[in-house]
Amino acid sequence: MDMVASLDEVGQEKWRGDIPLVVLSHGRPIAEGLPNITAEQIARVEVVWADLQRDLASRSSLGRLLVAERSGHYVHVEEPSLVIGAIREVVAAVRRK
Repeated sequence: MDMVASLDEVGQEKWRGDIPLVVLSHGRPIAEGLPNITAEQIARVEVVWADLQRDLASRSSLGRLLVAERSGHYVHVEEPSLVIGAIREVVAAVRRK
């Protein structure tokens, strides 16, 4: 699988809106430990991933990016309180509308 090409393709979809949105992103590199991937490739994947997460959060005027500094791919397992907080934030914002 060409992860960089896949992330680039996902990043080409350009919807916009005014919806409550919290984008949770990992803080630790997620590609570490994968077989047959170099440190350079890991670094590139992380740069592309961070760019895509910022772009996603910016697609809503009510969006924000929250980085789970202590988490890899499984933010819901490693920092569940962040996920719960983000859900509560979005629900509260919807209820205020």
